[in-house]
Amino acid sequence: MQDTIIKYLKGLSANASRYERKLYRKYGGITKERKRIHYDLKQGATNNDLMLFLKMIRKDPSFSELRNNVAFEDRLNELESHFLPIESHYLLPEISH
Repeated sequence: MQDTIIKYLKGLSANASRYERKLYRKYGGITKERKRIHYDLKQGATNNDLMLFLKMIRKDPSFSELRNNVAFEDRLNELESHFLPIESHYLLPEISH
């Protein structure tokens, strides 16, 4: 799961070959990454592990090179917003009779 997230956050390099661009179009969008992460969550990873790793990417000095990427912040926010735990009481209002 961690490798998948890092690969997505890096994005496509500026000097990518035609073949790399073709593979990125086919396998590299946010939808595909979400599916891969959901599969990892089904196989035993927890949502808590995922959120801790995303926070670690944001704060840890070992990921500073990754944070210098142009679209890093947008991609990370998009992943976090999709996998944030949502409390059930925010989804449905309480109805009292």
